[in-house]
Amino acid sequence: MAEITDKDGNIRRTDAKIQGDLFDLMMQMPQHKYEPRVFADYNEIVLEALRQFIKLWAFPEAGIPSKKQKGLFERWVSELQKLTDLCGSDAKLKLAMELAFKNYNGHLIKSPISIYSDLITSVSELNREEKKIIVKPEVTIEEKVASPEVVDASIKRMKNLLRKEDD
Repeated sequence: MAEITDKDGNIRRTDAKIQGDLFDLMMQMPQHKYEPRVFADYNEIVLEALRQFIKLWAFPEAGIPSKKQKGLFERWVSELQKLTDLCGSDAKLKLAMELAFKNYNGHLIKSPISIYSDLITSVSELNREEKKIIVKPEVTIEEKVASPEVVDASIKRMKNLLRKEDD
C-alpha cells in the first residue's frame, strides 16, 4: 500500500504502487457491457429473451435480424414474444432458458422458436418446483383435536377389534 499526499496536503492510500498506473486507469473507467447494434431495433418486452437466447446459445451477431430484414425481423419479435409470454417474468425466463440450455440435446438452432419445446419443458419443471415450495397454512390445534364423541367411538372400535383378535 502506498501513501500519497495530494495538492491539498491530504494523505490518500492506494493499493497501486504508482499513482496513475494502468490498474488505476482501469478502475476509474466506466464498465460498459457490449450489446450488438441490432438490439436497438427490438422493444423492451422481448429484449431480455433475446439477450438470454444469444448469451446461452452463443448465437452469432450476424444471424440476428435487424429491422431492415422486415419479414425475418417480425418473425423473431413474434417468437421472442411467445417465449416471454410463456415464462411470465424476466427472472423466470432467465431460469427457464438456463435450464433449457442445460438440457439442450444439440439440435440445430436457427431462431428463438427452435428452443420453444425445450422452454415449455423447463417452465413446467420450474412450475412443479414452485408448487413444492409453496407453504400451506398451518392447521390450528382445535382442528387437530377430535370431539369427545369421536374419540369415544374410536376407543370402542379399537376395543372391539382387540377382542376379536383375542377370540
